[in-house]
Parts: sequence; C-alpha cells; structure tokens
Amino acid sequence: MRFWLSIISVVLSASLWGASATPQQPSPAQEAVIKAFKRVKTLKAKFRQVDSSGKTKIGTLYLSRPGKLKMEVEKPLREILIVKGKWIAHHIPENDEVTHIPLENTPADMILKGDEGLENTLLASFFLPTEGHLSFVKTFETEGHQVTVSLFFDSKTLLLAGWEVEDAQGYRTQVTLSKIQENVTFYEDTFRILTP
Repeated sequence: MRFWLSIISVVLSASLWGASATPQQPSPAQEAVIKAFKRVKTLKAKFRQVDSSGKTKIGTLYLSRPGKLKMEVEKPLREILIVKGKWIAHHIPENDEVTHIPLENTPADMILKGDEGLENTLLASFFLPTEGHLSFVKTFETEGHQVTVSLFFDSKTLLLAGWEVEDAQGYRTQVTLSKIQENVTFYEDTFRILTP
C-alpha cells in the first residue's frame, strides 16, 4: 500500500535539481511537449514501477484524457488502480479489497486534465531539460506535506516516458513507460472495476 500512497506523499526540493522557475514565455521545447501531449487523447503502454526498496511492479496503463486512467498491475500480484472522479480506486482482486486515494496532486491528476488545465499545470512547473528527457517538476502541498511530482517526456519523440515521486524520507517511486500506443480505441468497460 505504501507504494501507491507514495504517489501522494512526495517531497523533492527543486533547488536540489538546480532548477529555476519557468519563465513567463515557455521555451520552444516546452511548447513542443505541450503541443504533442495535447494531441494524445488516449494512450496505452506497458509500465515498470520501481520503488526505493527495489520492489518492482509490471503492468499496463490505459489513459483517456480528460479524466480516465487505469493501471493494471500484472506482476508480482494483480492490482488495479482506476481513477473515479476525484479519487483513485485501488482494487486487489485476490481479496476483492478496494481502497480510495485522493487524486489531487498525483501524477495522474497532472496528466488527466483537459488541454487548458494540462497546459497551465505544465507551464506552472519547473522545466528541466536533461539528456534524453524533458522533465516537468511540480511541488504541491497535500495533507500537511509538500508533494513533488516529476513527469518525464522523451526528448526525441516527445511522448510521456514516465514519472517519479519522492517523499520527505527520500523514498522514491519511479514509473517507466514502454510500448506506447497513442490514440487507441478502448472498450467501454476498460475504466471500470469488474467484479466476478
């Protein structure tokens, strides 16, 4: 459970990254990423999630902007996360347990916004061009803790490549996307928790 809660409780001082605030006028690279991501209405990808303890989860991500996301963990144990309104429903089919986590100030919250909300969020973030990636880092205040979320975009394709979160104790969770398919069609029940 800590793995998923770390998506919410994240801290990373932007000064450690050597970042400066985003200027009023976005750079051409920022504009290119925003324009490219606005074209993505749906996305399907494989993901690999690794935390600081070395725990790895592998699965499939389904995204439909605005507002719909599903992460289906296939290994080591089947888990499903689905965005439902302002909440993330975390379902463990093995024991049919469902818990709810607030969506606000999570990576999902950042990437699920409509075009205007997405652009505003990314432009209000620190912009960090690094080798291979163009990163947007945003710090939030949630439940009395600072939360920082980093979104990574591939510098060549401009596709969303993943994200990282880190809490005040230095606990990190990183998600890396692969086999990305953009603007795919999903079945109607893709974003529902199906019970047997």
